[in-house]
Amino acid sequence: MNEETLHCGQSAAKGPAELVAHYPVQVEIRVEFDPAGPADPAVVWFGRRRLPVHAVLDRWYGPGMRWWKVATDDGPYILRRSEHDRQWELAAVPRG
Repeated sequence: MNEETLHCGQSAAKGPAELVAHYPVQVEIRVEFDPAGPADPAVVWFGRRRLPVHAVLDRWYGPGMRWWKVATDDGPYILRRSEHDRQWELAAVPRG
């Protein structure tokens, strides 16, 4: 799998209406892609915690940014990546 390792320290961003979590995030995020599949996250690492991505629930684009809403054993997460520096962030934790 291809892997990108980046450090994040920005605040979570506002997104779709169902989001309830908005807090500062201080965790290393690594994302692995399946080289045989589309350019979507296949595994997300939060520090040493490995979470396989079971499904990409949604994806969208903005100026210089891409977002993925992914399903994991812990529930959904919204990941954001800068197209300029390829830095990953945990953008939101939708719950409910």
